[in-house]
Amino acid sequence: MTVVQNAITATAATTAGSGTPPVRATRPVPPGTGPLAVARLAGSAATAACWLRAVAGPGRGDPGSVAAALDALGTLRTELRSLRPLLDKDTVVRIRAATDAPARALAARHDLDVRIALLDGVAGDPEARVLRSALRRARRRAAPVVADAGLAADLAALAAGRLAVRAGASLGDPALPATVLLPPLLHRRVRKLVRDTDPGDAGAVHRRVAELRIVLALTLDAGLEGSALEGSALEGTAPESTAVLHAVDREAAVLQDRAAAVLLADAAAEPAAALSPGPARDALLRADRPDLRGPLAALAASRDALPVDTAGPAKRAAGGVLLRPGPAGPEVLLVHRPRHGDWSLPKGAVAPDESDVDAALREVREETGLRCRAGAEVTGVRYRDRNRRAKQVRYWLMTPLAAHGRPDPSEVDGVRWVPLDEAPRWPARSRDRAVLAGVAAEHTGPGRAA
Repeated sequence: MTVVQNAITATAATTAGSGTPPVRATRPVPPGTGPLAVARLAGSAATAACWLRAVAGPGRGDPGSVAAALDALGTLRTELRSLRPLLDKDTVVRIRAATDAPARALAARHDLDVRIALLDGVAGDPEARVLRSALRRARRRAAPVVADAGLAADLAALAAGRLAVRAGASLGDPALPATVLLPPLLHRRVRKLVRDTDPGDAGAVHRRVAELRIVLALTLDAGLEGSALEGSALEGTAPESTAVLHAVDREAAVLQDRAAAVLLADAAAEPAAALSPGPARDALLRADRPDLRGPLAALAASRDALPVDTAGPAKRAAGGVLLRPGPAGPEVLLVHRPRHGDWSLPKGAVAPDESDVDAALREVREETGLRCRAGAEVTGVRYRDRNRRAKQVRYWLMTPLAAHGRPDPSEVDGVRWVPLDEAPRWPARSRDRAVLAGVAAEHTGPGRAA
């Protein structure tokens, strides 16, 4: 392990003739996700602060130092972004905002260094020499890299391990063992990369694969290998889990390298465009543009083999089954979700310190624009969500009372009252169909009323 070790071990020795039995060593306790994240950020912040000092000021820092400073600051920013579900939001937003200016200055200087290095390869061409001299003058005049006093203080606090962990994080209590919280984080990062990222956008691919590798490193550090799994729900899967995690990291490294090559090829194109056709331009345009689809597909194929937590508490969600009398019998209200392109029952996550029934009423109000009264609870569902985390959804029968604004069109772009006996055919999700079928069986048919 390279980060927080909060495993407690007991040592024992049997004294000859004492009759005292040996004390059995206690099992290591997997670290909490919050302390694990803070410990990792401490090292990254110290590294970033060191390199920022090395390149501070106009024209300071050789190309290698600038590249190292840019990489260190980029890693810190990526970690703050990828671990944001666990960290205090205001602190993360402030630190990332404070790093914007030095990150832009470093990126501009590094971009000039890349172009100068590319032109060095065709130094014999007179036109290339002129362009290279102009770029060197631009580098000397480049904006200074400045870490202000506020950022310096924030980096020092991070390096000392002082960063608040968010209370009631979206994935649950961040003090829970990392073996509970990191698997869904891992699946979220893989899904975001392989399903929601355009392979032609090399910058997005590079950024998101960096976020994935941060969570992969934390997952291995957290104990999804070796003795840290002893006695946990993941015991017995350690060798397989470890092999899968390392395999995913290898695929991610290949993808990151190829995305970086595409970005460098883009950097080669601009100075080449400034040259007249000839040997110098041909040499600069010779950079390869590797296809990112192959590595993305390889990474996608391993997603379902990633470790899945089976012991952690389920995510809680709640919703409502809104009924009203209709001309041909009871009707139920369904909502259309543009993000998924399907019809569904109104529901959503339970907020910290909120009861399930209060969450159900709030979500129904937000998604339908109706204030309701909750009645009897109906059979809910339990399943694994798209992040492979256990999820439990409870539903209540509800009666509309009054209008209460309009739903957010980005969340719900349509609502419709549907005859209850037809409703089970509308949702795309089998779990919603099952809930509606159960309600329909209770509220339709001879002698039944809404």
